[in-house]
Amino acid sequence: MYSPKIKEELVREIYKLKEETRRPMTKIVNEAVEEYLRRRRYGKGKRMVGSVT
Repeated sequence: MYSPKIKEELVREIYKLKEETRRPMTKIVNEAVEEYLRRRRYGKGKRMVGSVT
């Protein structure tokens, strides 16, 4: 399994967010990556099938 190296400054920011939200870092990162991929696939302003906006 590929495990990319995450920049230290990003890890620090994610850790701060974890402390603020009391959510696991893996969930925060997964959510961020999913949102990035969704935006890349569907572009800004385009609606995803099944999305509610």
